[in-house]
Amino acid sequence: MRPLRAAATTGVEGVESVAAATGGTAPQSGSMDAAMDALKEFHKVRTATGIAGADASPPPPQLPDVDFHQMLTSLGDHPSLLRRLGLVLDFVLPADRLPASSGERFLSVTPHWKPALGKDSYDVSPRTRYVFLPDRRAFVAGARSLTAADPLASPSRGVVALPESKFSVEQADIDGAALKMLQLSSAGTGLSPVRTQGLSLVRDDRLGSLEEEFVKAAEHDQGFTGVIAQEHAADPGAPGAAPADGTPPVAAPELVAQDLVRGHRMDIWDEDRQRWFSLHEREVEYRRPDGGTLLHSVSDEGFFQANLASPPTDAADPRLYVPEQIVTWEGWSLSAPRPGLVLDIDEGSVEDHIPPNRPVEVSNKAVTALPLEITAKVRPGSLPRLRFGHRYRVRLRTVDLAGNGPGVSDADTLMDGEDLALPGEGLLVFHRYEAVPAPAVALRVPPGEGASAFRMVIRSSPGSGPPPSAPPTARAPRRASRWPRSASASPMTRCAPCRRP
Repeated sequence: MRPLRAAATTGVEGVESVAAATGGTAPQSGSMDAAMDALKEFHKVRTATGIAGADASPPPPQLPDVDFHQMLTSLGDHPSLLRRLGLVLDFVLPADRLPASSGERFLSVTPHWKPALGKDSYDVSPRTRYVFLPDRRAFVAGARSLTAADPLASPSRGVVALPESKFSVEQADIDGAALKMLQLSSAGTGLSPVRTQGLSLVRDDRLGSLEEEFVKAAEHDQGFTGVIAQEHAADPGAPGAAPADGTPPVAAPELVAQDLVRGHRMDIWDEDRQRWFSLHEREVEYRRPDGGTLLHSVSDEGFFQANLASPPTDAADPRLYVPEQIVTWEGWSLSAPRPGLVLDIDEGSVEDHIPPNRPVEVSNKAVTALPLEITAKVRPGSLPRLRFGHRYRVRLRTVDLAGNGPGVSDADTLMDGEDLALPGEGLLVFHRYEAVPAPAVALRVPPGEGASAFRMVIRSSPGSGPPPSAPPTARAPRRASRWPRSASASPMTRCAPCRRP
């Protein structure tokens, strides 16, 4: 990723033209060649091979047959609803009965209820490494990298360390700029324009970090499977009991703080307003299908999760695609849609004079077996403003499996560590990379004979003298300059009057 960013923003050092940066005959460093090849492979469009002239496009996807477990998984982004349904339980522990720990102790919860499913249900109680420091009022899960000198290593306290050796904040569309470079001809002598896309948090070598997470997930899965297999062989009514043949019981998986993270919340520091802002504050309504009865409403914070792009299950290429951009802020919430209309997918009708793709309200109609419609809106006044020339910083807060995590004010008190925000030193100035288009010319009055918006007519009389003055009732042609046409968010990003808090 770093070679691509360098090429897209500053050019390629040691080459004579863009052809050298795009695989031409000029000398090329190995890292740049590898980066460009990886970029082309990542964005390569893979289509099914069919008969020439035949439509090889895949059929539209079918609605999934959602079972009960998938329903619960889809509700994991709504912890308030999970608590209302009794799927998340909160316990209060007496502090004087909990041993102090710097990460050397483990905590587990063992249920003693009788499962309604009988022998088809098993309870697995993993052991979680915890840190309990009464003098520092800290009771958190221990991190994998904790030490005796730093028992509250990231992400134990809920704020993620973002060292600049692994993370960075980018403002330009790096992949788009590099793809434009690859499309230039060998005679090209300049760089393609770069597009501003907001503030993107980038994780270098994200594939390597995900591989480590996959290995840990596989180990935990084996641990859970081993415990269930042992309980199945022994008495199902005694969880964790040793088998009848005397085999030692299988130890439950050991979890650390990283294993309990379900998602993250991104905060923005606005230098003009001198405070941190959450990009996830929202107001959510839960209703029955077809705009039915309001079941529950809550004002809380959402969160985002790491996403992987995978092909359909029947695709010939089963590889996963992992972008190094973790999340991008383009000036709006990361947990609620933008206001306004969207284009409908209706093809329209020529006979009924109905145009296709008409603007409609955003619909969240329940189309699966889950009888629930969820509508999320931004909490009014909760967002910062993204403006060119303004200065910002970025930080990440963690969200655990039960939806718990430090709030914005709580995280403010935890910023005493190192590498907890980007940039590490100073502030990031938000720049514009696109060329500024020419303003649009608009007529103030209807044009006269022979005139137009871009043509002025100057009339003169024969001879050296000036022409007679125009009648008093004649209107002089006037033209005004206006903002050029652009995306709806672009004028707001550069709006000078909107700089005021």
